[in-house]
Amino acid sequence: MHQIPRPIEAALREELDRRGCKQAGVGKHLKWCRFFIDFCLKSENSPRTSNSIPFFLKKIASKGQGPRLQKEAEEAVKILQEILPRFATGSEPLATLPVEYYEHIGGAQF
Repeated sequence: MHQIPRPIEAALREELDRRGCKQAGVGKHLKWCRFFIDFCLKSENSPRTSNSIPFFLKKIASKGQGPRLQKEAEEAVKILQEILPRFATGSEPLATLPVEYYEHIGGAQF
């Protein structure tokens, strides 16, 4: 399972705090974001495009996650997608994260 790069996780935590998310909710949001990043890397979807969300939701539904958890996951991923533009390093179709991220995962890009 891939981890959320520290700068992105910090921005996520800040945004969740700004929205009044309780500590337990922060953990759930971060979990769904980790799953989403992992899904995107494995399936060659971009975590930056909303087109990836339905594929992710379909995948977690196939793993037995019901409508409530799918809604929770969708909410978390949408917040992630709101903050990702702050970390863009290029304008290529599959936009990238900071260099630290690629060093963290061994050079793979999405």
